[in-house]
Amino acid sequence: MSDDRGAGAGRAVADPGSGPADRRFEGAEARRRAHCSGARRCPGRAGRWLRRRLRREDRRLVSLAGAPDLHRIEVDIPGAGRGPGSSFGYPVLVGPGALAAAAADAALAELLSQRTVFVVTSRPLHERHGARLQPLVDLARRHRVFEVPDGEAAKEPAELVRLWECMLAEGGKRDSLVIAFGGGSVGDLAGFAAATFLRGIELIQVPTTLLAQVDSSVGGKTGIDLPRGKNSVGAFLQPRAVIADTSLLGTLPAAELRSGLVETIKMAALLDRELFERIEREYEAVLRFEPATLAWLVAGSVEMKAAVVRADPFERAERKLLNFGHTFGHALEAATGYSQLRHGEAVAHGIRFALALAADLRSHAIEAGGGDGAGLLADDLAPRLEALLSRLELPLLPPIDPLHLIGILRGDKKARESGLTWVLPRRLGRGALVDGVDETRVERLVREYLAGNGA
Repeated sequence: MSDDRGAGAGRAVADPGSGPADRRFEGAEARRRAHCSGARRCPGRAGRWLRRRLRREDRRLVSLAGAPDLHRIEVDIPGAGRGPGSSFGYPVLVGPGALAAAAADAALAELLSQRTVFVVTSRPLHERHGARLQPLVDLARRHRVFEVPDGEAAKEPAELVRLWECMLAEGGKRDSLVIAFGGGSVGDLAGFAAATFLRGIELIQVPTTLLAQVDSSVGGKTGIDLPRGKNSVGAFLQPRAVIADTSLLGTLPAAELRSGLVETIKMAALLDRELFERIEREYEAVLRFEPATLAWLVAGSVEMKAAVVRADPFERAERKLLNFGHTFGHALEAATGYSQLRHGEAVAHGIRFALALAADLRSHAIEAGGGDGAGLLADDLAPRLEALLSRLELPLLPPIDPLHLIGILRGDKKARESGLTWVLPRRLGRGALVDGVDETRVERLVREYLAGNGA
């Protein structure tokens, strides 16, 4: 996190190891030199190439016949198949009735018909919605249900070991399959168990929270927590399918829905101007979380996430922009024992901190006579983001020791030897990866943020 050049104003960077193959991700903004000496080029947001993907007519979102709110989105990942040069792809079914549509899908029926399926879920969810999942698991040769704790407690290492042992005891084989039926924590745990059990078995994600439907279920990230950090141990495992039935969201508390909405706002702010502006225009309806609104909100988010995952399945370049708000947000979760803030609430605070850091770097660059920092917050994105976040009834932070939080930031899993890379906004639809921010600046801003937000 430290910068030994003195100024410590931060510099825009490309992904380490990038070369000619990555230059397609560099937009015009990315080709500007940073203020500090030794600066490298910045990929900005996903660049012209990804912007074209997000604007294309064939955005791979198809409404299913007779069900205008039910969509199918294909996630195709070049070079990820079993053979040389082959691709791997999977469908994401989004909308009310997605579970019923999945149970009637011939390809899924063939996938499950000769397999043992392990369903990983929580007891309250299974009691409430297990009957909705039953037609899908009935397609399997046999199935077993494993219940895990609610929330982040599911991601304890002990729960992972228990799940491995249960699958072994129940005769799990290399052709067995895991169905993650729950929110983001269940998906992370079940996905990592699948990625590592017998060196890897297959996975279907059935997310049941807004946060999991719009973000964590798509893209293959899995992991568990350690005491010093969230998702400290994990793996990439792309699922065979994602089934995001938005009718399951109707029983969620309003605070849980607002938490999930933060992830969509985060993605749209840096990657999809069109979706961000639609959220602004229809924010009253969005905050009512009506069924039709949830359908387009989840479908638009998944379509955007899928485009990024197709381009960067292992988070080596532009997918890092999806970490907007997560560096500070994850540190807040760890500092509060994963028990006092919902994930989306922590990310919202992380977005606000990123805006404060970007404003500070911009001010420094302007005072110094220019530089790449002057390109941060170049439009009215900051007040527009705050206008959305301020309506979400976000909780104030509990008391947190600033030094403890700073220590957690130093150990962030995304940190490199050169320090942290921060995801900061340039303007609506564009972000930057910025490193070289000196620790003194970060410490000052952390103290100011905690003092001003209830801690």
